[in-house]
Amino acid sequence: YASSSKFEAFAFVVSATLIGTQSVLHAKCLSMIMQLCIAKDDQFASYHKGTVWCILISWIVTAAIYIHRINRGLQLYSPQFFIPCMTVCFAFFTMVCGGIFFNEFAELSKLAIAFFCIGTLMIFFGVAQLDTDSTDIAVAPVEQSKVAVINEDTPNKPTSSGDSSIELGKEVGN
Repeated sequence: YASSSKFEAFAFVVSATLIGTQSVLHAKCLSMIMQLCIAKDDQFASYHKGTVWCILISWIVTAAIYIHRINRGLQLYSPQFFIPCMTVCFAFFTMVCGGIFFNEFAELSKLAIAFFCIGTLMIFFGVAQLDTDSTDIAVAPVEQSKVAVINEDTPNKPTSSGDSSIELGKEVGN
């Protein structure tokens, strides 16, 4: 993991947020279906019920995959890099997906579209300013042999179960 590049980390973020964007798309479709059901047009009883169930299952699957990818990304990469990039990419792809799929951009004037683009670029520029050293991008996995076993009788003191251990977040050797 220590050799992770910024490109690799950013590619991971983009792949995860594209899945999360699909989750939002399915959730919005489900909310529109629920509005129809509330208006006495039960979509679960119509000939569209197969599509409704596919959307519901797709929403659950994409949400679960997205949550898993977030957790995996936090294990692999520095939170100082991962969280801002994930947030900005998720917001960007969700806006673009909603704008295209639900035809939301058709309602915007040319001036509004220009300001949308400028605002989006400013957000990306702002996150780029949070740039960390390439060595800070990856988080090295914790080795199991370095974990301290704490003696119940003497808290904060490791037992002599190995040649080195971690006490209060720092490596201590014999």
